[in-house]
Amino acid sequence: MNVPHTHAEIIKAWADGYEVEAYNPERDTWITVQEPSWLVDVEYRIKPGVIAKFFVPKIASYDVRVEMDPFDEDLVDFWNHCDTYNLRLVFKDERLIKAFVIDDCDEDAPW
Repeated sequence: MNVPHTHAEIIKAWADGYEVEAYNPERDTWITVQEPSWLVDVEYRIKPGVIAKFFVPKIASYDVRVEMDPFDEDLVDFWNHCDTYNLRLVFKDERLIKAFVIDDCDEDAPW
């Protein structure tokens, strides 16, 4: 059976972007370390204060149908509950980062 590293939880937190401190017993203080050595005889901790989880961007992709209204040239119909989609929208953290045509066939349009 594998035995986890003494500092396994802190190593995982450091890998996720948390700041790590090492205890200096000679000065009785905690020191921020950018690249910890993970020595077994050194005491490490996550830097106290407001701990914000490392930000992981969220990516979402939606296929939608976009059509011009045949009776009003300034109105565009946009929906994602049909069988034929013609546009793919890709979002990153709620911001549109990419949009491209996935089908330019207009055979089903009544006009």
